[in-house]
Amino acid sequence: MRTKIYTFLAATLFAALAGCAGEQTAQPEGDDAAGRVFLKISCGTLVERPEALEAEKRELIPEDGVILSVETALEEGDSAFDALLRECRAAKIPLEFSETPGTGAKYVEGIYNIYELDGGELSGWTYSVTRGGEREFPGMGSSAYALKDGDAVEWLYTLELGADVGDTYGLQGGDGNMDIEKTPEAIASELLLTLRGGNADEILAFMDDTMRAHLKDTAGGLWGQLVASYGEFSGTGNTRRADEGGYKVVLAEIFFEKATLIQRTMTDGEGRVAGLFFTEGEFPDGETADVTS
Repeated sequence: MRTKIYTFLAATLFAALAGCAGEQTAQPEGDDAAGRVFLKISCGTLVERPEALEAEKRELIPEDGVILSVETALEEGDSAFDALLRECRAAKIPLEFSETPGTGAKYVEGIYNIYELDGGELSGWTYSVTRGGEREFPGMGSSAYALKDGDAVEWLYTLELGADVGDTYGLQGGDGNMDIEKTPEAIASELLLTLRGGNADEILAFMDDTMRAHLKDTAGGLWGQLVASYGEFSGTGNTRRADEGGYKVVLAEIFFEKATLIQRTMTDGEGRVAGLFFTEGEFPDGETADVTS
């Protein structure tokens, strides 16, 4: 389960947002600052393809695509997410994110009232960091990426799972790259996102050898089969985790038009998916995440 958190709610949405975008310079925060960082939030992809959004949201898109550009003090221990959260609050820019219980991992769902899936099934927010003149997409959640003095962080809205902005890892690290340690919940969530994209190679990158062999001819069509049976996907719900026979098992509710399913994802000690099942069902009302070590 990822707990949804809102940092700002505008009473008059479009009027409030109209003056938020553009260049800003934060004031120094005293002698305790650990350095300086640069933060930019951009939706340039929507400037090029405004039709990707529904008509009522198109007026949110700044003319140059820049929602925020700011230089600010780096605080000790800041992550890429910490800087985003602080500056969005300072500029009163709406930010919605989810938090995974037990790990505290954050996932950015919406900035400036532009959300993942608003621009299509492969849309959402991702981020890059430029350090020492070298730009990279870290391939990990932003709350796990520690910033250094002089870093430049850019949050970008993608319409193509990162491909249109240069992110080869997928949204906020979600391409199944197991060289980076991830929680079983994060792996299950990222696998779901990748299944929706329908790229067989990206889906198989999550799997152990047995699963790859089993799914090599069908991986790309798995999501289509679910939609054909249960209707359009509408979101996710609670999750639970348990240890079974040396595997980490994550159970997650996923909601479709016609039914609620439980996604059962089994990962081995190396973070590879060793089992994946979808069954009809849901958790009892009010049940919260059950995370065990």
